[in-house]
Amino acid sequence: KNLYKNEEKMKSNMFEVQSDAKSVKQTMFSTDFNIIDDHGKLTKKNGYKYLGDWKFHKEDGYGEKTWPDGDTYEGEFKNGETNGEGTYTWIDGNFYTGFFRKGDKHGQGTYTFIDGRKWVGEFRNEKIWNAKLYDKDGNVIEEFVKGVKTQE
Repeated sequence: KNLYKNEEKMKSNMFEVQSDAKSVKQTMFSTDFNIIDDHGKLTKKNGYKYLGDWKFHKEDGYGEKTWPDGDTYEGEFKNGETNGEGTYTWIDGNFYTGFFRKGDKHGQGTYTFIDGRKWVGEFRNEKIWNAKLYDKDGNVIEEFVKGVKTQE
């Protein structure tokens, strides 16, 4: 019975990798993953996908990533995290276009809701810092300055 559980765990860790340098497509276990510095594609059975640049086995450079829950990101990566400029789109249709640091919204950006509202301005470590919330007609409905709400 334990052998079956381990076999299922191993199957869930399998993925397909395609590397431009090697021009091969193969299914392997995650412990065998061997793209160091390259451009390639990684697809896991759980729905995770990444197409882009790699450095030392991590997403690094420009790439496109899809998480198992359906969220996507296209832009810059550093050391396996969203870092630099890019667009993150949630499965519900909301999206953020701007700057990231170590996986967090950080810097100038715009967070757009599917109903047309938008936060425009500066984000720091995932928090709204200096930004205004606009309704779908462009009217300011809320404002934050240095992380504190000043207008509603």
